[in-house]
Amino acid sequence: RSRDLLLGQNSEFFRDRAADLADLEQRLLVHLRRGSMLSKVDEGTIVVAPTLTAADVVNDYERSDLVRILRHYGEEKFADRIAQRIVAHRQDRPFSSSAELVEVITNAIPAAVRAQSSGHPAKKSFQALRIEVNEELAGWARALPIVLDRLAIGGRIAVLSFHSLEDRITKRGLAAGAASTAPADLPVELPEHAPELRLLTRGALT
Repeated sequence: RSRDLLLGQNSEFFRDRAADLADLEQRLLVHLRRGSMLSKVDEGTIVVAPTLTAADVVNDYERSDLVRILRHYGEEKFADRIAQRIVAHRQDRPFSSSAELVEVITNAIPAAVRAQSSGHPAKKSFQALRIEVNEELAGWARALPIVLDRLAIGGRIAVLSFHSLEDRITKRGLAAGAASTAPADLPVELPEHAPELRLLTRGALT
């Protein structure tokens, strides 16, 4: 009676969707370079957040919290340097545009590293800000158990993750559902301890 689980599928749909997201990220970077700091991304549209904004984060967060979100959400290895520069800048004047933020982030990353990188130097930091403002990981962490609980017996689910942070939450949730809850010293697994899910793949498909 286990519910089957499909972790991923290599298809034209997934590849097209990934391309759409990459294009959206690039357009967001261009917009942030030119304008004021907006916050939310929804189906290709950038809108101003009603509560927490990217400006709130960079102007008000403690340095330790900036380091945390840059390192955890952006997987930025220069998180401490960037946070230090952000705090130093706002002590002189608060950030009022994304152009200021891009300049500070770019200057915080060593020139030799920037020269070797093909991506925009602020991309990871903007990813971190976006995830923090939109509560993306918290939302997915709350949604995944609900989705799995509503999966019909014999049903399948495919999960598409766009970065390792979403992937990590997904894998942990799926692994927990595919594991027995029987105590280690129980000689026979009782029906109520049986896994609810059966994984059809091991690891992610790319």
